[in-house]
Amino acid sequence: MHQHGIKLARRRSGGGTVYHDLGNLNLSFLVPGGKLDRDYHLRLLLLCLNQKLGLHTSINARHDLVLDDRKVSGSAFRATNKAANHHCTLLVNANMEPLRASLRSPLAAFITTKSVASVRSPVSNIGSTRVSMDDIIEAMAHTFNEQHGAAEPVVT
Repeated sequence: MHQHGIKLARRRSGGGTVYHDLGNLNLSFLVPGGKLDRDYHLRLLLLCLNQKLGLHTSINARHDLVLDDRKVSGSAFRATNKAANHHCTLLVNANMEPLRASLRSPLAAFITTKSVASVRSPVSNIGSTRVSMDDIIEAMAHTFNEQHGAAEPVVT
């Protein structure tokens, strides 16, 4: 990672490794404690990607979004009595060379953790389907607005 200028950060929600660059869209769903519904959030993404943008994504058994049997989104969550955060990544047009290089560690066999073990999956960009980051952001804002009746889509 160092040779690629990639910095390491640890999420409080745990989960597997996440690679971030400007081609990776990150979404967070913040809800009151006891109201976490990961499947609902993923169905919102499916509605956006499939119905609004004409893709053919699906949810696998590990709660990842896949396109042509390749992972395009992973997620993790943290829930307390007061609040829950479910966050997702979406590979739109991420730089795959440093992504793959950063996920291979010569020290992996020596690392111990209390977190859920990461399961390696072949990954792909959604952008290879000619859908842009702006297309996805706009479609997601409109999908959320339609489902929740927001007066104005908010994108930050």
